Amino acid sequence: MIDAKYPTSGGSFLGPPKLMASIGGHVVELQPGPNRIDMPPGVWPVEVWYGYARSNSRWSRASTTVDTTNGQPATLYYAPSFGFGSGALDHQPVGRPGCFSFVVLLVALCGLTVGIGHAAPFIS
Repeated sequence: MIDAKYPTSGGSFLGPPKLMASIGGHVVELQPGPNRIDMPPGVWPVEVWYGYARSNSRWSRASTTVDTTNGQPATLYYAPSFGFGSGALDHQPVGRPGCFSFVVLLVALCGLTVGIGHAAPFIS
């Protein structure tokens, strides 16, 4: 099972983002929340990302290996990053990577906007 969080970006001119996973080379579309995926016992490489319908891009990729040789189900948790970094994928619940960088970027942009607004009367 893959428990996936939805990307923070709501979409673009490319359409809404789609959550995707590749398990042993087999690509499946995911829904936000728990996704049950049947697979035979074995060791499987798993990669999760989100992309857009009209693009082959893979944003916020995260990967791991799952061992189901004993026949026990495995649960993975996926969280896409804030911004352009890698996502997080683990056997325990994960938070969104890049939150600190995202907040720093927003504060810097707000500071720049305020600074330009105060300097505008002196520039002209």
